[in-house]
Amino acid sequence: IDLIRATVSAAYERDNILIIGRGGQAILESKPDVLHVRVVATYEDRVARLQTQQNMTPVQARRYIEENDEAKSEYLRVFFHVDANDASLYHLIVNTSKLGLDGALGLIKSTLALLPSRAEAGTASV
Repeated sequence: IDLIRATVSAAYERDNILIIGRGGQAILESKPDVLHVRVVATYEDRVARLQTQQNMTPVQARRYIEENDEAKSEYLRVFFHVDANDASLYHLIVNTSKLGLDGALGLIKSTLALLPSRAEAGTASV
């Protein structure tokens, strides 16, 4: 976990990056120039997307989602002492079942534009 913390922190120092998972919402929680987004969708949409993107059967997709969701929740709880469903960890929670992927991306981009730059936030690397 120390390696993950160090890697996420080093990636943050590079600026202008995207971190998916890895506990970034906990590791970088105090950085004002970081946008924390949770992307959600209905169970049915998630199953359908996995079937299409990963060529899975419905049973495989359901099993993957259930195991993956449990593993993510456990990882965040054990190593970062946070609940993955805690909305206060995120600036934005986007439902792709409601907005579609393009709509979600547009909303994320618009929200990102509202954050201070690294220089404005006073967190520039020394």
